[in-house]
Amino acid sequence: MKKKYRILVLGSNGQIGRTFKFFIKSEKKLSFYFLNQNKFNYLDSSKLKNFLKINSFNYVINCCAYTDVEKAENDKSRTKKINFIFVKELIKFLKKSNSFFIHFSTDYVYDGKKIGVYFENDKTNPLNYYGKTKVMADNLIMNSEIPAVIFRVSWLFSKWNNNFIRKILKKSKIEKKLLVINDQLGSPTYSYDLVNCIIKIIKKNYFNNIKTPTIFNFRNKGITNWYIFARNILKINKNIKCVIKPVSHKNFKTVATRPINSSLSISKFEKYFKISIPHWKNSLKHYFK
Repeated sequence: MKKKYRILVLGSNGQIGRTFKFFIKSEKKLSFYFLNQNKFNYLDSSKLKNFLKINSFNYVINCCAYTDVEKAENDKSRTKKINFIFVKELIKFLKKSNSFFIHFSTDYVYDGKKIGVYFENDKTNPLNYYGKTKVMADNLIMNSEIPAVIFRVSWLFSKWNNNFIRKILKKSKIEKKLLVINDQLGSPTYSYDLVNCIIKIIKKNYFNNIKTPTIFNFRNKGITNWYIFARNILKINKNIKCVIKPVSHKNFKTVATRPINSSLSISKFEKYFKISIPHWKNSLKHYFK
């Protein structure tokens, strides 16, 4: 990489956005510009339009999303505004720019009825409203004809914000026993690994070969369930004496329905970019280091 790329990160207070912020401490070849709702209301299309007119970027990375799956069922207006309408407006402006677009989707675009892993071209059929708005955005991007990549990720965890690890650690310190679901299959995604890979791809100019919208699944190696994931979290934190018991998802009443199987194939990503993704158990150890 010869020139210094200018990169705009939208939604910089989320898990992925904050992870990008973490990397700028050691990245001198990339110039990052971060926007969040507290700093700049980019959901206001006129403000966003003016901002992108004045500023040019090589990459626009959209980390902005309404990710509370439960609340999304009763807050459909805001969920749709952030997950779909905002993306729709953003694409209008990107069509007039030379920016490469990077967007993040979810494993919840699938209904979980498939036996085995989901490939990028498998039929989508979301079971909850959050998943529906993400599919709507995916389809919009795929039909936009702009240079773009959609990364579909699953079970995201990081050092920041609300995620499964932080919930387990918090509950295990105040409760003697936890019931954790063992019949929903998927794979954790460590935000550090995700962002690290994206930065490597940018620096190697691999995105330059992508001229039309393309979907890549991304998650850490290894298929597991929530119970095994939780058990490994406490295995590392030996000072916590909480007991974890496996139970069916049927024991929990939730507003939003979740897929039984949301295991994603990452063969396309590893083959195309020639990058090996770490196993989730190794990334979990890295998380606590």
